[in-house]
Amino acid sequence: MLEEFVLPEVLEQQAEVSYLASNHADSCFPRLASLLKSEGRFDANKKQIPWADKIQIPIDMEKLSRCIQVVAAFNRTVETSYRTSAYGIIKDLIMATVDVLNDRERQEPRWLTPAHAKRLLEHQNIENVLEDIGYPLAHNSLNSRLANFVRQDATRLFLMLIYVDKLAMLEEFYDQGIGDSIFPLKVKLCRTHAIIEGRKPAKLEFATQMKFEEADILFNYQQWIFFVPKLTWATSDDALLHPRCRLPFLGHAKIVGHTNLSTIFSTIIHRDYVTIDVDGIETQTDSEGNPFVTVHELLPSALKMDEVYDSFVKSQYLAFDMLRGFETRHLLKAAAFYRKDKNAYFIFPSPQYGSLRGLWSRGLPQIYHQGYMNWVFDQLLGLAGTIEVLHHASNSRMYYHSDLHPRNIFCFRSKTSPEAVKDHTSCILVTSAASISRLTGGWDLLHFEKTRPLTKALSYAPPETEFFPGMEPPHCYDIWPLGCLYLEFVIWLLHGHQGLVLFVREVNGRFYTTQHPYGLSPSSSTAILNPGVNNWIENIIKKDPRCTPIGTKETAMFRLINLIKERLLVTAIEPNPRDPISMNRYASGFADAERCERAFAPEVRHTLAGIIQDVKNGTIDWINFDQTAANSAPCLEVEPVTGRTTLSVKRTHGAE
Repeated sequence: MLEEFVLPEVLEQQAEVSYLASNHADSCFPRLASLLKSEGRFDANKKQIPWADKIQIPIDMEKLSRCIQVVAAFNRTVETSYRTSAYGIIKDLIMATVDVLNDRERQEPRWLTPAHAKRLLEHQNIENVLEDIGYPLAHNSLNSRLANFVRQDATRLFLMLIYVDKLAMLEEFYDQGIGDSIFPLKVKLCRTHAIIEGRKPAKLEFATQMKFEEADILFNYQQWIFFVPKLTWATSDDALLHPRCRLPFLGHAKIVGHTNLSTIFSTIIHRDYVTIDVDGIETQTDSEGNPFVTVHELLPSALKMDEVYDSFVKSQYLAFDMLRGFETRHLLKAAAFYRKDKNAYFIFPSPQYGSLRGLWSRGLPQIYHQGYMNWVFDQLLGLAGTIEVLHHASNSRMYYHSDLHPRNIFCFRSKTSPEAVKDHTSCILVTSAASISRLTGGWDLLHFEKTRPLTKALSYAPPETEFFPGMEPPHCYDIWPLGCLYLEFVIWLLHGHQGLVLFVREVNGRFYTTQHPYGLSPSSSTAILNPGVNNWIENIIKKDPRCTPIGTKETAMFRLINLIKERLLVTAIEPNPRDPISMNRYASGFADAERCERAFAPEVRHTLAGIIQDVKNGTIDWINFDQTAANSAPCLEVEPVTGRTTLSVKRTHGAE
């Protein structure tokens, strides 16, 4: 029976090993099966452990660690010189572990994490293992120094060298200070020997002990079981990973979006292999602290030639690298960059609360709550400030967002108020940087035309995309979608998600329409504000008792809707964004309202900041809290013939 061969600290795990050996080990744990069955300790046709059917498969890494301890304890009792040696025990333990890590169906780590490596060595006598290969035990001996090196700096290196039967080389790694932190390594062929290079300035030369063929197998194949690269914001030249390396992702990636030039995945990355450094926001993690991330894969197949793809990747990298230095917490910045095979990947953190569009569909606005309205306007101000930062980069280059939309604005929890109620008022709205690029340059024009999501969602595209196709986008390009976003936000605040549904249905796809003067050529067409959009602004929002001024006292909502209508959703566009007069006005930060031009970002931010300050000063209120307005219940109705939405204000009981 197994009991007599099990150490006391793992006695409770005996059922797991017997069940694995008799039922699943042949397919999932071949090394475990061979160890146990070779000694005749189990009969697969007999149920030796009555509670074995309660054990759940597949087994996780922590449970595997406990099971392997049982096997190691079992091996200590086998009467062969190999199995009774400390080296033999740990070798069998490692071989069994690798069998599991090589299972391609696993959704858990398929490499040996630092934490698991330490667990594997918890009950092992490293000094005895080293003694088995010729390092005698003695006080302050090389044996003890190597053992300390293993425990402190080289746990996985120690296990890897045992796995490939090269533990005698541990001393060379120790002499040159090459431990786990320098891995993974790469091997180079020299005339007489192999040179192994790490990420840090260190070289390890093996002139006699390791042939190049052995080094090639170890460092091009087997090291990836024990070491995976940490994904960082590497330089463009250093980001290329080995084609056979395993990546530190957990589980299967899920496609969440794609454009003509990229595919976007959602997945989880192991916490030890990435650093998510964000400005005042928390990232979404699983129960073990592993962050959720989105991975943007740039597709080389979309660009016909390798050199074209490489130029595009470099352009994107330089843009994202610059954005990482921008001081705004409303801009989501790339956390890591790597290249593998021919593809390039950018990694971004994932939010706790999803997108703004999702918040609108799930959440209920609290328009009568002062703190809530303050949060709303703070977020609108932050988004305007982000666009201003992009348009006025300190390096004298202009960046544009090109895809400002509720699906690309995410709700992250703030780090600054941990004691706050964890609802969406403790969130920060952060716009994705995935579509941002520099305003000038051929690759940015390609980016402008190719990176829009392939979706049928309500279009925020401004009129210039239709009237001047293929032209470099003007500096006011982002202001139009900002106005679209603000308008939908106002509608949601006043009428909830159902109001947005009615609005989208009425405007039928976009915020402007094309006007063709009778008798003139199509080239004489002009863009005008969509009549449905105008209807909602003039006949629904401005006539809502909660927004309309009372006497001389305005509301913040009324000022906001005027800003949207008069300065953001302006269809007049300049065909030449580099017109000197236009650029002079741009330098001053404001457009010319007399010419009915779209506002620039500084004007939007300045106006919103003024609205917020006036509320704080008591000059205006967020909304109309007058008793008449409070007793009025605005209701949306749809005309059956025209499909036009109208506002019906019904007086509640007690109103005059």
